[in-house]
Amino acid sequence: MHEKVLIIEDELSIAELLKYALEKEGMIAKIAENGAYSLFCLQDFKPDVVQLDLMLPDKDGLEICTYITEHYPDTAVIIVSAKNDQSDKLIGLETGADDYITKPFDIREVVLRVKTIFRRLSPKQEVS
Repeated sequence: MHEKVLIIEDELSIAELLKYALEKEGMIAKIAENGAYSLFCLQDFKPDVVQLDLMLPDKDGLEICTYITEHYPDTAVIIVSAKNDQSDKLIGLETGADDYITKPFDIREVVLRVKTIFRRLSPKQEVS
């Protein structure tokens, strides 16, 4: 079973970089360049993790985060945003995000944080 990541990001160069890095690690990644398409992808693609930019051209990222946590409670959300004030981070986490990464970022850090979430989400094997 491959882990699936939905990248909600309107800057295509960033989205493509994230997609490439995640797929290189064996994950399946899909890009949604706006909020409206992201809502369709949530239902159709059924991601395990969402990487969410807060500043989208058509919808507020925090509203999308709230929607995900209410309608897809098993889906983890990592906010990846240029908003780097402490208050922005706190609001993002209070809205239901599992993690908050500020731009510019190190792509290796983003991949490792996604892998950490997948480790946490994977079923624990019983020791007999």
